[in-house]
Amino acid sequence: MNKYIGLLIFCIHLTLIPASAQNINDQWKILNKNAMALEKSGEYGLAILTNKQAILIARKTCQSTNKTHCSNELRTSLSHLASTYKAQGNYAETIPIYEEMLKIWEEAVPSNPDAVTMKNLADAYRTQGRHPEAELIYLKSLKSIINASKTQPPGSFYDGLVISIYRGLSASYWVTERESEAEAMDRQANRIKSKEN
Repeated sequence: MNKYIGLLIFCIHLTLIPASAQNINDQWKILNKNAMALEKSGEYGLAILTNKQAILIARKTCQSTNKTHCSNELRTSLSHLASTYKAQGNYAETIPIYEEMLKIWEEAVPSNPDAVTMKNLADAYRTQGRHPEAELIYLKSLKSIINASKTQPPGSFYDGLVISIYRGLSASYWVTERESEAEAMDRQANRIKSKEN
């Protein structure tokens, strides 16, 4: 019964997208806002459907507008979809999404890797037991962050990301019985964490 009520709410919410929305970008914004609200309320199935609709609109935008602008919209919608799958613990579904997000980013900004998406992809690989792939992506992400953080003050956003990467590497090393490397990653994470306090 709840499933039918949820489906009814979803259909109603789609019809509430104003036909008079000034452009497709307004529709995209409404869908993204609704998808985030659905995810927050635990309506994951409906959030996924809404995210997929937003992705379709973003792809249409990419066919007819500025490449950089549309790639940002598409990456945002893909990120929301990955977030919804992640909230469900469905990491396998996030992998192709993160891979597509990285491809879009690399086409738009080839000289500046997207360390956050790389870290998320590595986390997804690790949860699926794909430790060699996770390790490579973690290390690539770490290198990118270290280069970018040289111009940032201590305690910045980058520190939290670096700690998260070290923790991911540590978890992967523990599972693959590389204890000394895992301990080294834990020490690195703890060293940065102690500087924050």
